[in-house]
Amino acid sequence: MFSQLYFKNIFKRKNDSKRQRSNDPGAPLTRRRHWLPFSKIAGKLFLVYILIVFLGGLLLSIPGFVNNVNRVVRDGYGNILGTYNFSWNYLVGLFTALSAFSDTGITISNPAADYSFWGQLIILILIQTGGFGIVTFKIMIFVWLGRRISIKDKMLVQGERGSSNFGHTIDLIKNSFIFLIILECFGAILLFCNFYFSSASIEGKYMIDNVTYHNFWRSLWSGIFHSISSINNAGFDIIGNSSLMPYNSNYFMQFVFMFQFVIGGLGFPTFYDLKRKFVAWRRKEHAKFTLFTKINLITYVGLSIVGVLSVWLIEFTNLNATAGVNGPYIETILRNSTSNWNGFMNIFFNTMSTRNAGYSTVDMSKFLPGSRIVMSVMMFIGSAPSSTAGGIRTTTLAVIIITIWSIIRNNNSVNVFKRKIPNETVKRALVVTTISGALIMGAIICISAENPNIDVLNAFFTICSAFGTTGLSTLGFTELYHLGVLSTLVLILLMFIGQLGVSSTLLVSIRGTGEKEYSYVEENILIG
Repeated sequence: MFSQLYFKNIFKRKNDSKRQRSNDPGAPLTRRRHWLPFSKIAGKLFLVYILIVFLGGLLLSIPGFVNNVNRVVRDGYGNILGTYNFSWNYLVGLFTALSAFSDTGITISNPAADYSFWGQLIILILIQTGGFGIVTFKIMIFVWLGRRISIKDKMLVQGERGSSNFGHTIDLIKNSFIFLIILECFGAILLFCNFYFSSASIEGKYMIDNVTYHNFWRSLWSGIFHSISSINNAGFDIIGNSSLMPYNSNYFMQFVFMFQFVIGGLGFPTFYDLKRKFVAWRRKEHAKFTLFTKINLITYVGLSIVGVLSVWLIEFTNLNATAGVNGPYIETILRNSTSNWNGFMNIFFNTMSTRNAGYSTVDMSKFLPGSRIVMSVMMFIGSAPSSTAGGIRTTTLAVIIITIWSIIRNNNSVNVFKRKIPNETVKRALVVTTISGALIMGAIICISAENPNIDVLNAFFTICSAFGTTGLSTLGFTELYHLGVLSTLVLILLMFIGQLGVSSTLLVSIRGTGEKEYSYVEENILIG
């Protein structure tokens, strides 16, 4: 008996030491997790995303999904800009798959003409899974089947689309999922009616590959596709090679799109808080918004107002502006508008679209340089965390602004709404912004070096669009299609980081807490 207890204690001490070395007291006694240099949460999401993108790229580069034809690219007046042969190219398929999965919308193809129905369906599936989240679908399947959801799955879904409150994660996911599905169905019905009963207002000026007027099945498919694409802030369309430009005067369609992509950019935690607030209001009870929702809503609305007003002032005060060596602007957003309302909608819709939507009703290159810089900054910031959007996120910007204000006021802590923001959150916001800025600068250097004929401002605009998973671009279709391999890979990397998130990307290879039980002697240095 004594010997059995003795050896049992020896084995227990060995097992405890193994668990301590793995930094997980409840970890099973296995060495499988040690051979991969990834963390348990962000690392697994990283591997799943990689697998889905590579599989999607493979499907979007094989016969049956791709239409292998020669195509002519024309401008808004029918002039030939160039030709391209869209064939079974894995790099193009990989780019399109990642653009769809990251809900970006930058394309070096024309989904309306270059992909068959099955190819468009693959794109739509990638958009939906990327926008809602892979683990979200797994959780919902388990909920419908009545299966128990493990702690590991809860941690995964919290890292993908959850909030800081671990206890509400599953309820948050269920409510947000159902809410967005209902909005997608409602939007699909409205867009179906619009496509079926409305013709393109300037169809003769733009190439339309999917004429839906009085065509039931094309209108139905277009309504479903664009509803899912807009609610997920994807920016993909199956109209033609000119986004929503053929429907420039169709304000009903534009407001449907705006409603959907604004809702999609607010984030799952905000949906959950709004639902709680509505239920409490009906019961005549009181429910408070979380700090995340307060900061997110204020920042989102504030950025939208500042962005629209800034672009409007730049365009309105420079109606007679010239483009330097390029001569006068033949077209401006306001001057050639048929009415003041149309000019305002050109600015309002397209500026709001920089919040991660990716749809445009005018040629984005026709905006003045100042407007394009404002739009680039908007895309760099992006929308809310745990949403279908990218960028550094609204809350990151808010934390930085609040931190600067606290330093100016000589406060020892960062406080907002009678709450203290943890120092770890402040440091992470600064790190995310710094690394994001460095990524943008590095991408500009790479693309400009490989493509010296591309204007730096246009490159900056497209790079911010890729990082913010927006999808807008001031580069022409042929310029995007003929980008070098390095430039294409750089945009792919930016879109992937934009989808996964800079914070999650930084945490991919972090294992354990990394905390030390000692600190060095403090010594101050001069800054500024």
